[in-house]
Amino acid sequence: MNWSTICDGPEDAIYKVTRLYKECSIPQKVSLGIGAYRDDNGKPLVLEAVIQAKAKLAKLPPQSWTHEYQPISGHGLFLAAAQELLVGKDLRNKLGGRLVSIQSLSGTGAIRLGCDLLSRFSQSKCFYVPNPTWSNHKNIGEESGLDVKMYRYIDSSMPHTPRLDFDGMIEDLKGAPKGSIVVLHLCAHNPTGVDPTLQQWEKIAMVCREQGLQPFFDNAYQGFASGELEGDAQSVRLFVRRGLYPLIACSFAKNMG
Repeated sequence: MNWSTICDGPEDAIYKVTRLYKECSIPQKVSLGIGAYRDDNGKPLVLEAVIQAKAKLAKLPPQSWTHEYQPISGHGLFLAAAQELLVGKDLRNKLGGRLVSIQSLSGTGAIRLGCDLLSRFSQSKCFYVPNPTWSNHKNIGEESGLDVKMYRYIDSSMPHTPRLDFDGMIEDLKGAPKGSIVVLHLCAHNPTGVDPTLQQWEKIAMVCREQGLQPFFDNAYQGFASGELEGDAQSVRLFVRRGLYPLIACSFAKNMG
């Protein structure tokens, strides 16, 4: 193979913002790239809970932990804790063996695994994402062989004051073919930060159930929207209580500091 024939891919838009931020010499600059915690000086902030957890790990006796291979599904205790954080203890116990988790390479890896699973086994290859959404939803969906489509999400008549186009969203979801996959942001919608109310989530869940749609939640910012992990999980818990079985891609890259 002639490696010189391979051209550079396009620069990622989000990382381009980060690069431009670092190159900028204006003292008052603000980074709007990676959505993670920063201190008042714009420096990365490690949460106190994470600092304490790492200190506890450092004090464990030698050989009380190992670097052995994990099972294919991942670290069992980690997966159980992630399930409880997402759906709560009561729902987790109620679901039992119907709640299945696989450890992945953060949220992006989880979305790729989910898309590959759906591409292979879903009755429909229609993959609906909100307009706008995180750019990699489209990229990963297409790479997995899914037919990426968009549903209305933001009211385009108010570009400077983002507002949910709820009526347009519902109309588009009702028009989606049966079995279509619908990507939903669990909370803190990326890139707008505009989320449905709990009452609106009720309607979205009802439409998904009536139309036979497959919800696929992207959970990258649990805790960022309401300031509470429990509060931000109400959307997906509502779906589960309504008898839906969503796929959920979780990332702790941000809320774990």
